[in-house]
Amino acid sequence: MPKSLPDQIHIRIDTQEQRSGIPDLLAAMPQVHIEVIPLRTGDYDVGGDPRRVFERKTGSDFLSSLAQGRLFAQLIALRKSRFAPILLLEGDPLRVGHSQMRPESIRGALTYITAVLRVPILPSSGPEDSAQLVYAAAKQCQIGHATHGPAVGRRRATLSEQQMQIVLSLPGVGRATARGLRAISQLARPVECRRRPTFDGPRCRALACRCSGTAAARRAAIIWGWRGGRSMSRPHHPRYRRMRYA
Repeated sequence: MPKSLPDQIHIRIDTQEQRSGIPDLLAAMPQVHIEVIPLRTGDYDVGGDPRRVFERKTGSDFLSSLAQGRLFAQLIALRKSRFAPILLLEGDPLRVGHSQMRPESIRGALTYITAVLRVPILPSSGPEDSAQLVYAAAKQCQIGHATHGPAVGRRRATLSEQQMQIVLSLPGVGRATARGLRAISQLARPVECRRRPTFDGPRCRALACRCSGTAAARRAAIIWGWRGGRSMSRPHHPRYRRMRYA
């Protein structure tokens, strides 16, 4: 259920951000109430649980703080706090003309921030774009989504589907044979196979004898609860004799 809409969306902004023009852009947006105060961490506090805090960096600021060694320390301090930090990167640091830093170092820093420090990076083209991103984040954190969107990601395969996929990976097995295998509780039980007209019992025996030593068959055996393993390829094995002369 969507949350009830509050009267205002509260955004706390650090005093040093007044020169960027973003606070004025945010104040002109509907339902937004800004509070410009000195923030101990981050530049924009948009609320939420945990509280989301934006650290805004222009392309040149990103490179200078990276060269001086301040960038990682700031992000690590934010990670250790009770806030959930977001790096708002305004402009492309790879396109800063006066930079002497190698592109490989810049890409390595961006990768380290996202993959190791686990701080998400939101790219922005300018102050207007940054204000829209901060507003959208504050609205989602304080109001929530108005409607439920489609499910994100793929549905996890059921046990039956996993069994079918593993059996189909065996050599010489089609869907008709795989459906017959799925209908029984163990991989090689020819007596049960004969009870089901959709499954070829002799093919089950041949399949078990030929493929019992393969990695795919061992995986199928684990899924189906069969522990025959390589011993099924030996003619003197009692289970093989029962299967052969059943």
